[in-house]
Amino acid sequence: AFLAAERRAADPVLAPFLFRMRLFAVANGVAFAAAFAIFGVLDYLPLLVPPGVPLATGAAILVFPATVTWSAAALSVGRFVPRFGVRPIVAVGTALLTGGLALMIFVIRPGAGVWAEALASAPAGLGMGMLGPALLSGIQNALPLKDMGMGTAAEQFLSMVGGTVGVAGLQLAFLGALAGVPAAVRGAVAALMAGGGLGATAQSFAALAVAMRASFLLPLVAAAAAFALSLAIPRGAR
Repeated sequence: AFLAAERRAADPVLAPFLFRMRLFAVANGVAFAAAFAIFGVLDYLPLLVPPGVPLATGAAILVFPATVTWSAAALSVGRFVPRFGVRPIVAVGTALLTGGLALMIFVIRPGAGVWAEALASAPAGLGMGMLGPALLSGIQNALPLKDMGMGTAAEQFLSMVGGTVGVAGLQLAFLGALAGVPAAVRGAVAALMAGGGLGATAQSFAALAVAMRASFLLPLVAAAAAFALSLAIPRGAR
């Protein structure tokens, strides 16, 4: 129904004719998959506050490296797009996102420490920071002036939709990973998620870390899909 309405609309939110352009379609696919991968992870990462660490302090530490690298890359990568092109930068960005998520899965375990878990997220943040300017540059330069605003809005819209679906998907994966845990431990995990590291027990935090590692496989697959899509971006796109 949505697609049918968009075809009839005089000023559609997602203009179907734009998706006939290879660069536009692929770039938006990358944006959707990358947002799916990262936003769920950043939403759940602050829950990994180890026992004995205050919730606010631990949560801030856990997301700090990813946000810093994301911002730094987003501020600096735009100047390199005209020189190297969209495809290489997006490929490197999605590779960093995929590698960063794999590193997080490897690092997250009982006893890893809050700083080890936090620093493992830095490559993923760096990769995401590279994607935004490169994808927008490619989309805007590929479209005529009359369609540029519509194309830019579509990329932002699909990124937000991807992030929303990613958060919901990760929640389902996380609950599924906890399904085989004894009820008493699930209750302790719920209390840990509500109250933070100061009230955690070693058993509840271990169960949380194991479930988190398993559920992070879903965003890892999405990041790998974003990398695969990046290779379909036309060469020479600026």
